[in-house]
Amino acid sequence: MAETRTIPQKIRWAIYATGLFSNSANAMVAVAVPLWLISLNASPAVIGFAMGARYILPTLLSIHAGLMMDKLGTRRVLLVFALIGVVTPPLHPVLPWVWAVVILQMLGGLSSSMGWVGGQTLIGQLTGGSHTESGRLAASHRVGSLIAGPLAGATWDLFGPWGAFTLMGIWGCGLLVASLVLPKTLPSRSRFSGPVGWRDVMPSYGDYRKTFALLATPAVGLIVLISMLNLTGGAIQFSFFVVYLDSLEMPGTLIGIIMSSYSVMAALGALATGRLARQFSSHWLLYVMVIISVIGLMCTPLLTTFVALIVMTMARGFAQGIGQPLMISTASRVTDPGEQGRSVGLRVTANRLTLTITPMVMGAVIELVGLNTSFWVMGGALLVALAGAAVAMVLTRAFDEPS
Repeated sequence: MAETRTIPQKIRWAIYATGLFSNSANAMVAVAVPLWLISLNASPAVIGFAMGARYILPTLLSIHAGLMMDKLGTRRVLLVFALIGVVTPPLHPVLPWVWAVVILQMLGGLSSSMGWVGGQTLIGQLTGGSHTESGRLAASHRVGSLIAGPLAGATWDLFGPWGAFTLMGIWGCGLLVASLVLPKTLPSRSRFSGPVGWRDVMPSYGDYRKTFALLATPAVGLIVLISMLNLTGGAIQFSFFVVYLDSLEMPGTLIGIIMSSYSVMAALGALATGRLARQFSSHWLLYVMVIISVIGLMCTPLLTTFVALIVMTMARGFAQGIGQPLMISTASRVTDPGEQGRSVGLRVTANRLTLTITPMVMGAVIELVGLNTSFWVMGGALLVALAGAAVAMVLTRAFDEPS
């Protein structure tokens, strides 16, 4: 398969924009929504529930959204979710109640997640699973997150909740514009070229059953497994790793620098993916990057200085930056062209479950063995699972090129 199919430059930039303006909205939410809930006198438990509500609908509907992109065309579906992302943020100050925040979080989370599903689906549909284009999409996502969080914080300080939530709506316009630029024509394999009926957009048990059946394909099942193992490390990075830094009595400014260095190196790693994938087998390169990330995580309790911790964090960021686009492109290459959205939806669902479960599991481990030892326990478990994945890759020859 060719590394990159020839597509118009404006379409290529529109794909990058889906990464820049979709999931990066979560960085704005992480700043503005907790501040808004505090102003509403919400309790910590309610704040936690409201923030977690953002992932409820993406977990339930990612597969269905991916299926609709396969059936109805990615552009059609993206336009609907992009509009939701434009409309819902400014409604927060209009509806100053906690129950409204929960509902708006659910809808906003669905919008941003489906934008990210659409970007990955387009990589498969329009570029044939290009490693280079997957890397650029992942890099655009990292850059968007780096910009979005500080921008939301500054806007809150200057203009309050009305300014911050209006900014979030304007940010959502980026995804809407990108969706409008995408090709109007549906993939030739799609049988839906006319008006869309009610049954076309309703979830179907049969569709879900066929989607989960993809896991029986060794290559797809292994990519989903490795993706979940990789994201487990990421979930720890943005939760209990911060708790560890705080336990060292590290100032918030230094914690912020360390966490930002992770995103910067992840963006650089993503941009390097295409070149590296031409030099090494993509699935083994992905595997090695996840191993490096896990080992770095396990070393956390051994590191107590700012310099050591930021070096380790940068190494993990670079490794995960390479791993993310490889998961996108490799999954695209082992999936039938007519099932790109289905495959992406399956991986996103697995990833959302991982983000939900990992902090709970590690929290329980910390209760049993303490914070420092928990990094060894979780890392060790991940290495055991990765060893099993390596054996499965060798035995099934899932990624071998056809002779």
